[in-house]
Amino acid sequence: MRWFLKIFLGILALFILAMALATILIDPDDLKPWLRTLVHQHTGLTLEIRKPLELSLFPRPELMARGVRLTVPGQPHNLPLVEAKQCVMGVSAWSIWSGGFDLSRIVIHGLTMDADLASQISPPDTQQTRSDSGPPSVTALPLAINHIQQLRITNATLTGLPDIFGTTRVLTIAELDVQGLGREVPAPARCRATCNNMALDLNGSLTLSRDLTTLLVQDIQARVTAPSPFLPTTSINTTLAGTLFLDPPNDRLVLRAVRATLPGLDILTSSTINWARPSWEGGVIVNAVFTQAARALGLAANNLTTLPRRVDLRTHFSLHPDTLALRDVHTVMDGQTLRGQARVSDFTRPSITFKAFGDHVNMGRYLPPAPDTDRTAEPPAWLKTARVRGSFSANRITLGSLVADNPQTLVRVNKGIVRIYPLKATIANGTMEANIRVNLNASPPTSTLRTHLKNIQIRDLVDTDQPSTALLGAMDMFFDLTWQDVPWRPHVATMHGQATIDAVNGTLVGVRIPGSKSPSPLTERMVPPGDIIPFSLLAARFDVESGVMKTRRFTLKNRSFTLTGRGTYDPGTDELGGILSLVNTTSRQTLQLQGSLNEPRLRRVPAP
Repeated sequence: MRWFLKIFLGILALFILAMALATILIDPDDLKPWLRTLVHQHTGLTLEIRKPLELSLFPRPELMARGVRLTVPGQPHNLPLVEAKQCVMGVSAWSIWSGGFDLSRIVIHGLTMDADLASQISPPDTQQTRSDSGPPSVTALPLAINHIQQLRITNATLTGLPDIFGTTRVLTIAELDVQGLGREVPAPARCRATCNNMALDLNGSLTLSRDLTTLLVQDIQARVTAPSPFLPTTSINTTLAGTLFLDPPNDRLVLRAVRATLPGLDILTSSTINWARPSWEGGVIVNAVFTQAARALGLAANNLTTLPRRVDLRTHFSLHPDTLALRDVHTVMDGQTLRGQARVSDFTRPSITFKAFGDHVNMGRYLPPAPDTDRTAEPPAWLKTARVRGSFSANRITLGSLVADNPQTLVRVNKGIVRIYPLKATIANGTMEANIRVNLNASPPTSTLRTHLKNIQIRDLVDTDQPSTALLGAMDMFFDLTWQDVPWRPHVATMHGQATIDAVNGTLVGVRIPGSKSPSPLTERMVPPGDIIPFSLLAARFDVESGVMKTRRFTLKNRSFTLTGRGTYDPGTDELGGILSLVNTTSRQTLQLQGSLNEPRLRRVPAP
């Protein structure tokens, strides 16, 4: 046993002595020419190591370099592509002697890299030769990366990173740690980084291809924290999961079933990002609970009432720096199905084209309510400069109690002028054709509505079981009105225009003023008792000035009498005023109409 211990101690002493002699006799700076040639052969870059190299043989051979710089030939010397404060490389002495440079451990601290310069580099042709014996020549030193036990990068900064819109970003890597990285072998990895105001904490596994040209990132579990685009003081936490495939030779990043989840929003995409010709193309599925997502994004609560409750969207997309195309769009919004396609060009001054079709759409659910004050709605600023061309059709649209079947229209927006024309639909078994024009350049916006309704069956628009006036029969109506506000919210006080109503062979049922407790005075004084007035002609012409309706002509005829008149109604003060003339087979009566719409008063005017 004693002789075995002596032999072991002797071998250990010889090993320590050999390592000490190697450390003393070998000058690490002799490797600098090899390293410069190695880097130039494989990257075409110029390597500069400002400080002396340090060689460590225990517990494993390592080479330490400080003040490392990589520059692009022809570029100013003070603009390095890569700069590192400290770089530690675990190398195999046997691999160097046998004609290689096998890296087993890489630790880099204080890395700075200019991605914009990196994109301008084309890899050189690497035709390598090796001498038959002895150390490799300076011009023929191949690089071998078979198995890196550890790759660690700390305090790294990558500048000049372009995004899909051409904006440059700055990526700061606090820590990147990879254990057991090899060819076609998954290696656990973790990365903590920030990009502008976005923080990333990522875990996954990395797999290098056999030729070291591509990288597969699997089993991603990441958390991204970023400020809300609507309220910078609010942070949004997003979790990411899926698989990434990095393919630098083809300038692309492939996302395979990558899922992003944040409160109220779930996004799943399989797509490809190409940075040589900036683009992002693929498919996406979005499931959103809008109220929850809007609150998470920091939107004001008073803006949530008209948002859809839930939206499920599926589409193919193609995003370029100046265009976005959506194909085969399939959307289910609160149970309502919408299909179509869209294209957006020039995001600074958007040009939008679209084609959409809906099944049964309830528009009244999404129109914003009237403001609490007289202040009119302000349109989005981008809509004043956008150009829009599109078409929309549906099986049915409901707006409150109004039901329109088979509506279809064209939409045009140019230089702040919105035109919806011709809007065609079937309403109450009749036809409607309308033109809507909105001037967004005016302050407040000005809306113009011209609509013609033909053969409208009023019985299909009202509930005749209710104690209110109803007109049964076919009627034609024409409106030409202008007001200062958005089209779906007429601002009566600013309304101007005219309207006409024509009906033949109809019936007035339940002739009561809405809100009154007794039959209209017309039924008490002008016709026999009852709530039904048949007529052969009903015609009215109205002028509207500043919201006040003025009857230019009113005529009601039946077999027993003819009623004509003129008058005014001011919705702002709820005041009625006018003169009515009733002529029957035996007499003529003149009546004065006054009061409010709910409580009108009729007074007989004595004959002169």
